[in-house]
Amino acid sequence: MQLERRTRLSVEEKKQCEQLVRGCHKIDQTYRLPYLDNLYNTDPSMSSFILALVEDQLVGFLSIYADEPKEAEVQLFVTPLFRRQGIARSLWDDFMDLAQDYQLEDRLYVSEVRFLEQHPDLLSHFHLVEAEEEDHELWLEAPCQISNLEEREGLMVLEAQESIIPEIARFQSRAFETDVEYALKYATESLEVEDTRLFVLRDQEQVLASVTVDLSQGTTYFFGLVVDPDHLRKGYARYLLRSVMNQMAEEVQQKFQIVVEKENQAALSLYLGLGFTIQTEVLYLMES
Repeated sequence: MQLERRTRLSVEEKKQCEQLVRGCHKIDQTYRLPYLDNLYNTDPSMSSFILALVEDQLVGFLSIYADEPKEAEVQLFVTPLFRRQGIARSLWDDFMDLAQDYQLEDRLYVSEVRFLEQHPDLLSHFHLVEAEEEDHELWLEAPCQISNLEEREGLMVLEAQESIIPEIARFQSRAFETDVEYALKYATESLEVEDTRLFVLRDQEQVLASVTVDLSQGTTYFFGLVVDPDHLRKGYARYLLRSVMNQMAEEVQQKFQIVVEKENQAALSLYLGLGFTIQTEVLYLMES
């Protein structure tokens, strides 16, 4: 077996990773998809993927999502036929070396409740413990279909253009309580990749809400749905998401996905009302 690091995956490598993940999900009855790009990573020169190869066949990989300095969110997959052969440990050890080189001190490892129920020895084997329970996430899915939407006078749903990126960043900075430069980086990068699209809801005066769509995983994945704090409880999140869902259903025949924190019952109720159903519960692990 050999390990190879990649800053970004080639088109063929990405297809191989996607196929491997599908095989794991089928056996493990799991669901969460890894993010197979380094678009949002703080250091674009850092290797974001470690591939495990046996006779040029991909048998496992580790992905690193690091959009904050010194932080990393890690997912690891090994194809079922090659498990219990030390591949996961080799990927883990190589990541530890990389983490030290890039000062990734705050590390979280992604898993699913269903997977840990089937593999109860994983935590002790890698000396991991569950992080805070409030970090649990629910991954939801909905069929790709157009639904009735009553137009609201004075509101416009638009795909973001470069000219309004500063306005979007200012709005998202307030809503997410983050630095404006950080929000500007996210908004700008969302326009730079072909499979990512940023939509906003606005009236004649300002941006009221936004949502980003990622189409790179064979699904229509919605993330970053947020409403201006001064305009909450006006139905703007529902209106924007429903509008974009309808547009995506017309343009792309892919199932819808979205994620919500388990404790965010208001958002969960919104998504269930829009036709989403819960597929899995994701949790995060940390080193003990």
